[in-house]
Amino acid sequence: MEIQETQHETAEARQERREKAVLEAIQEHREELMRYLIGHTGNKYDADDIFQQLWWYALRRGKPEKIVRIGWLKTKARSLFYDSIRSRDRKKETEIPEGLENKQVSLAFQLSHFDNEQEARAKFWSEHPISDIEEEKKEALWLHARYGFTFEEVGERLNVSSSTAHEWASEARKRVANYLNSES
Repeated sequence: MEIQETQHETAEARQERREKAVLEAIQEHREELMRYLIGHTGNKYDADDIFQQLWWYALRRGKPEKIVRIGWLKTKARSLFYDSIRSRDRKKETEIPEGLENKQVSLAFQLSHFDNEQEARAKFWSEHPISDIEEEKKEALWLHARYGFTFEEVGERLNVSSSTAHEWASEARKRVANYLNSES
């Protein structure tokens, strides 16, 4: 089946093409993808979870002409696999290092008492003035650190991939840490 995009396609028509592409890809690549995912995860259950996430992603955001390609499917499946590892290996809360506890705890306490979210954000960035960082990187860090959104959720909100959201938040976090370390 040839899956072509037209210039003046409606959202419903595009979604219908996506659904057809997903059905075609499932029929054609199901076994190969499951073997690939089992090889990465080491078990059928985790592989099946990622397999389902892959089709959910394809239905929501995939381009129909790419969904039917095994290379695209494997790349996205690998990305979802890495996201699941990051999520599972997320560090548990640790004690605040000596010397920083008052500053960080008081800031967290102060931020929790704002009625207006924008005031809290402005307060945080005014106390951590990092001028050479792009706004989207600040936003990725804010969504992840303040609300605990996963990188997939941050990516959806910022309309980027979860790995890009992770890179942005990590870079912003490093810059904040560098600022705090240079201040002491």
